[in-house]
Amino acid sequence: MRRKIILGWVRIVAGLFIFAFGVHLTIFANIGLAPWDCLGMGISYHTPFNYGISMTLIALTVLLIDILLREKIGYGTIIDAVLTGNFVQLFNSVNPLPLNKNVWLGIGIMVVGFVFMALGMAVYMKSEQCCGPRDSLLVGLGKRCLFRVARAGEAVRAHERPHFGREAPRTDAVGVGGLDLLH
Repeated sequence: MRRKIILGWVRIVAGLFIFAFGVHLTIFANIGLAPWDCLGMGISYHTPFNYGISMTLIALTVLLIDILLREKIGYGTIIDAVLTGNFVQLFNSVNPLPLNKNVWLGIGIMVVGFVFMALGMAVYMKSEQCCGPRDSLLVGLGKRCLFRVARAGEAVRAHERPHFGREAPRTDAVGVGGLDLLH
């Protein structure tokens, strides 16, 4: 039993390490940031905290909200909150390469980053120790929202209706998706 728990924690840490390398690559691609990374970078630019500490503080705050929402918290959730941002910071700090300024190279780096993120998630989830704090928050908010996320998909499929113009489906999807974020 004890060995199984330790092996699960090793999987969590290994998965988060791989995932963090993928996040680092998406940042290094220099063609745009994911929303949580943008928040962490913004905090790091305007406070004495680096990206890793900023992301840890964000994750711990989100973890507190998860607890208030009575969402399931596992060892993986806590380990994710403490380690992921700091692993990304480690990769950002030891990166010997200059800032990427080529869009096409950035797209390639971003895609490779996504592959590492997916691989890291697969390793992490194999431990079955719950999801990360941000995922728990989204699950908790999704349970409590009056507007379902699936409705955004309905707007995307609106292009099948003949009375819409060419741009209407895209506009509807963005509008409905934006409304979902407000709830």
